[in-house]
Amino acid sequence: MKKLLLTLSLVLASFAAQGQNNEIPTFCPDKEEIEIAFFTDIHVNLGNAMEHAMREAVEEVNSLPYDFIIISGDLCNMGSDAELELVHEIVSKFNKPLMVTAGNHETTWSESAFMTYGRLFHEQGRVAMRVGNYLFVGYQVGPYMKMAEGTIRPEDILWIEQTMRNARPTDKIVSVCHYPLINDISNRKEITDLLRKYDTKMTLCGHYHQLKLSNYDSIPGVMGRALQMGSGKNTTYGYNVLRLANDSLYMFEKVLGKEPVERFRAKQGYSEELGKLPVQPYMPEPDFEKVGAKLIKADTASIFTGVAVNGDMLYYGNSVGWLHAMNAKTGKVKWSQRFGNSIYSTPIYSDGIVVVGGADCSVRAFKASNGRELWSLKTKTPVIGDGIVENGVFYSGIGSGRFAAIELRTGKILWEASFGDGQAQGRPTIVGDKVLFGAWDCYLYCLDKTTGKQLWKWYNGGHNKLFSPGHVVPRVANGKVYVVAPDRYATVIDLETGRQIWRNNSHRVRESTGISADGQMFLGKTMDGELVAVESGATTYIERWVSDAGWGYDHNPCPITVSRGVIYMANRLGEIAAFNEKTGELIWRAKFGDSATNKIVADERGNVYITLIEGLIYKIK
Repeated sequence: MKKLLLTLSLVLASFAAQGQNNEIPTFCPDKEEIEIAFFTDIHVNLGNAMEHAMREAVEEVNSLPYDFIIISGDLCNMGSDAELELVHEIVSKFNKPLMVTAGNHETTWSESAFMTYGRLFHEQGRVAMRVGNYLFVGYQVGPYMKMAEGTIRPEDILWIEQTMRNARPTDKIVSVCHYPLINDISNRKEITDLLRKYDTKMTLCGHYHQLKLSNYDSIPGVMGRALQMGSGKNTTYGYNVLRLANDSLYMFEKVLGKEPVERFRAKQGYSEELGKLPVQPYMPEPDFEKVGAKLIKADTASIFTGVAVNGDMLYYGNSVGWLHAMNAKTGKVKWSQRFGNSIYSTPIYSDGIVVVGGADCSVRAFKASNGRELWSLKTKTPVIGDGIVENGVFYSGIGSGRFAAIELRTGKILWEASFGDGQAQGRPTIVGDKVLFGAWDCYLYCLDKTTGKQLWKWYNGGHNKLFSPGHVVPRVANGKVYVVAPDRYATVIDLETGRQIWRNNSHRVRESTGISADGQMFLGKTMDGELVAVESGATTYIERWVSDAGWGYDHNPCPITVSRGVIYMANRLGEIAAFNEKTGELIWRAKFGDSATNKIVADERGNVYITLIEGLIYKIK
């Protein structure tokens, strides 16, 4: 009984450290040498090999004299509530202090918009713990609710600095996050400058499933092996053992059931030996001025939405839950409304009303002129998807497994439809009497827009939910529905029957699509940075042209926008490419920032507005 109580108290103390105003939990205060069981990329799912291996690992670690346990992200596969509950149940059986940070598999596809992770582990993904004379500072880097590069949100940067600034004089600081501190993080220079300012001794990471020592801007980068490594007969299950002693670090590989094997050792902090390791060059500087673009807003938080436009007024949400109404000419905020969590849904303006869904389980509408709340609708789960308004009705996903038609003026639910599970994240499409949307359950749905009755649903033929059409905008032309999902296929479906007409994977298309102004061309962005134009009137796959943006690999789901004869396409590294709509000729390519573009929005006057995750809003006239 005493051992059980000790185990529970250690685990609860670990999970309670949420990095707000809590006192930092301290363990082994008198130890100068500590030994850590360091896990990363455990990818546990119900019944898979990693679940069984992790249960075995818990038993092994509990029987050995480690001082501390770290899991640095990718706890599961999709970040679903069921997966997170399973991981929590397993790791709660550790009998030693435990620190957990989130990985991209917890933040990118989370059905709860990261709320379940915060409830089970650490709120906002922030955690600090002191073991011996080491202060471990853990944080997340996203990406947040879509494919993108990692970004450390401004509010997290502030917390990291505050935590390090308040460190004891004797503390040796260790950074812990899932991503390596390279260009996989859009604000990599900002975080490495900050960590060096406070003499950070090392950073622990995973993500690449390699056991490796690297030089991250003069900070030792200690990358751990994944729980599962190799394949077939060469598959092993294990973790890492990190020993910190005096001014050195010693990294061991620990295969389950076998003795640890030392893989490398290094000095803590910068050393001549570390300086001999290569450092990845920084990304190029922005050059948006060359295309006449203007930066009109640099928010103090991250932005995950596009903008709604009403004349000179823009409406957008940010990562700390503020909905802002901003004058595009002056950059001044006219009014703001606070939500209880991040805003991922792009606001919509219609008939003097701004409506938007929130990750705090709400849909709210405001008077566009002054921000007065008109109505608020509580939902069962977070709302992260975009909506659309037609004839005074707002159509949108309202959380996992639900889609609704809501009267814009009153907030009255006209109908609500239940479907499988997962979020409907991409903007719906309305055509005639139908509303179409994709969801993170492998299906595309077509409903009667008046009643919500399901007319048909299309299945992509696979069981991997990561390949679902959940974050796509269905494009409709000539009686056909065009969909590009993460499975790298372009699919055409008959609008009336839901019958699949053709599928093509001759180009590695993924999520990002558009349609020409006349509806005769379907547009898709490839993972190789190409723009593909396909005839929409044909019953087979016929390419009209293919044009290369020249930026190579990409996975940003930002929809393609067409305005006044120009096609705008974005990538994950803050670049925009503009093409001639008729010929596909590349007109220009410019860099606006270092993070992924959320949305490209064109208004009736020909202005184009661009938002980036790093909190930037641009205007192109």
